[in-house]
Amino acid sequence: MSATGLMQRARGIAGRPVVISGGATVLIQFGNLVTGVVLARALGPEVRGHVAALAALSLSVAILTGLSLAEASMFIGARNAQKLRAAWGSFLVILLLTMTVAMGVLVAATPLLMQLGATSNFADVAPWILCAGLSQTANFVQMLARSLERFSAWFWLRVMGTWIYALLLFALAITVGLNARWAGIALCASALAVSVAGARLMFRRVFPITPSREIAGQIIRYGAKMHPATIALLARDQLDKVILILVAPAGEVGKYVVAIALSSLIVSGAYSVDQAIFPKLSAILDFGERRSAYLHTMRRIAPLLALAAPAILLTSPAAAALAFGRRFADQPWLIAAGAALGLLSTVKVLANIGLKIENQPGVLGANEAAGSIVGLVALPFAVKAIGIMGAPLASGLGCLVSLAFTLRALLRQYSGPRRAQSAA
Repeated sequence: MSATGLMQRARGIAGRPVVISGGATVLIQFGNLVTGVVLARALGPEVRGHVAALAALSLSVAILTGLSLAEASMFIGARNAQKLRAAWGSFLVILLLTMTVAMGVLVAATPLLMQLGATSNFADVAPWILCAGLSQTANFVQMLARSLERFSAWFWLRVMGTWIYALLLFALAITVGLNARWAGIALCASALAVSVAGARLMFRRVFPITPSREIAGQIIRYGAKMHPATIALLARDQLDKVILILVAPAGEVGKYVVAIALSSLIVSGAYSVDQAIFPKLSAILDFGERRSAYLHTMRRIAPLLALAAPAILLTSPAAAALAFGRRFADQPWLIAAGAALGLLSTVKVLANIGLKIENQPGVLGANEAAGSIVGLVALPFAVKAIGIMGAPLASGLGCLVSLAFTLRALLRQYSGPRRAQSAA
């Protein structure tokens, strides 16, 4: 294919899907901002820290037991379009098992849930157990929409879940008052709404399902290789809060949650790019064409990131104080460190796309696992040494480690001669 043709194809890959994903991300992040503001102002730093820890454990168990199989199904479906029903039919059967395991694990961990929530009432933590199963079904229908290239449906499902949660929290805050139990009920309701809407929109595209032992094996193998990377991202986004609530005052954890919320807001743009171009790039079977399309897309993104970084770092403390209140932003350096972590994570997410599309989930998993281990081991020591400021520094160290390994792997992958890569 000519250079002009490659550029046109790259623009197509990074065109409408990225615009749709970016539009959804803007609405989602605005919804997340509303959610964060409502939780912060209604709960205060201490209770906010407990709710963050409960949510972290619930979502962590859901992701851990999900084994990255939804993303694996999307990859296998993209590489084997004629076996789409077999891929998603096989995963639907597996989903029922992983949901049951997720909720069973949390039932067994009820004492820990009560400790994280600082409560002795099971009813306060019961919604978070149900959330672990419902979040898997919500993720399933969103991944299915991406696999089918139903980007408009994917857009609305993502936006719907975020805004239902935000609006329910707001309604509860001005009526019955917010606490850990009501926050969990609101999250369950949003996940259930997404699951039902997604089922109505797309299940007719994959039914009658045709589960296949062969395809199920491919999904499980790919998911198992990628899962260490998922666990590493999970550690950065969720497990750190579970550790922190056990080693730091809940009020300090609440302030850290605000700093990480800004970090997540920054990195969301990179996830939008990943979500939009991953299935399309994975479907390009020619190695040289796939490499050119990926690198062209990254070259278009790099200048935008470089221009935005200084403004983000300078304005983040004032933005946090305005949005969440001065109680959550009385440590400007903590907020700025969270913003810096978001920028570093953005680079890492964009680099990770290259390994995912080249069918290197094992390499990606090892890289992310190494960074995760470094970050989690450093976390309690850093916090005990310098206080809550040590949390983003430990996370940043882990992120740097995994990014360095991924960049080295990408250099090896793309600096060699063009060669055909086997499909999964």
